[in-house]
Amino acid sequence: MRFIVFLLVALSLCIWSSNSRVALSAQKSTKPQVTSPTPRPKSKVAPSPSPTPRDPAKELAATVVISEPQLRADALRAFIKDFPTTAEVNRAKELLVSAIGELADTKLGSGEPEVAVELFKTAVKDAPKPSSEDLYSKVLLKFPLNLFAKNQRAAAFDVAALIEENAGRDAKKLIGLATFFLQIEYGTEAIRLAEKAKVSAPELSLVHQTLGIATRLNFMPERSIEAYRKAIELDPQSSTSRRSLADLLRASGNADEAERISREILDKTPDDRSARSILVLSLFDLGKTKEAEGELQKALESNPDDARLLTSVSLWHSKKGDSVTALDFARKGQRANPAFIWAYIAEARALIQQKKPLEAEKALLLGKRNGTFATLRSEEHTSELQSRQYLVCR
Repeated sequence: MRFIVFLLVALSLCIWSSNSRVALSAQKSTKPQVTSPTPRPKSKVAPSPSPTPRDPAKELAATVVISEPQLRADALRAFIKDFPTTAEVNRAKELLVSAIGELADTKLGSGEPEVAVELFKTAVKDAPKPSSEDLYSKVLLKFPLNLFAKNQRAAAFDVAALIEENAGRDAKKLIGLATFFLQIEYGTEAIRLAEKAKVSAPELSLVHQTLGIATRLNFMPERSIEAYRKAIELDPQSSTSRRSLADLLRASGNADEAERISREILDKTPDDRSARSILVLSLFDLGKTKEAEGELQKALESNPDDARLLTSVSLWHSKKGDSVTALDFARKGQRANPAFIWAYIAEARALIQQKKPLEAEKALLLGKRNGTFATLRSEEHTSELQSRQYLVCR
């Protein structure tokens, strides 16, 4: 009996165990299966577009329109740094020189001469060598004249020396610089530069013409005549050289040749006022008074305000002792051009001849408002002495 009970219990346990395994297997089969994700295909990265190449010509054009000189100079320096080998770099350097010069002018006008001088010097030193004709004549040559006009004489000469270095042995550029010294009536430096240019280009008529002007300015008439004759030999058609030679010959006492040359000029160009003026004075010097007066009438009909001619006729009459006619022409010269100093000198000479030294001194003081030079100072001294003598005699 016990054995039977044992068998029944064992059979029950086997059935339970079998059912448990079935249930567990069913649970495992219903569990969701975890699957590994399918790898996505890698997306291709598009290549970045290449940068647009910079256009030096356009970038340089953009700097030119900058109105403020300091900003323009900064932009040009950046351009030169970024494009050191492009075809436009030389042009950029010239524009930089111009911008610095403009900035220097601004500083000079605003009362900062020391800053202006350094900027002018920097501009010349930074200028390309050789510089273009435009940069040299239209920009660089203005620097010393601007300084001189603002009473910066020493600085003007320093800058001129730097410009001479830039010019090198270029005869035309040296003559351009000599013109600055002629403008300020510094004949010695103008002669030196003209002689230096003559070494480089002895065949250039302009060199000898400039030498003629400079030597005349320094009261060297013989050298001046020689230079003008050489200029005409190299360029026979130069009316400027022929007029200058005729005027110098007349002033040196050779009125015959002066008359001949001035007539030759007038045969080709009847409207040449300077040549007609020389002819008038030459005829007066030769004692051909009626003919001279006829030519004078023609000249004044063409140009009634020719202060130079009117004054020259006044001085001629003073030399001949005709102070009344001299005074009349001198005052006509002043009316024609109130700023022409020689008209006041002519008036003073006529008044001194009329024993009116005080009035002569007043005339010179009026002329002095327009400038002064050695001849005017000499005339002042003469009139002052005459005035003292006049007061003593009274």
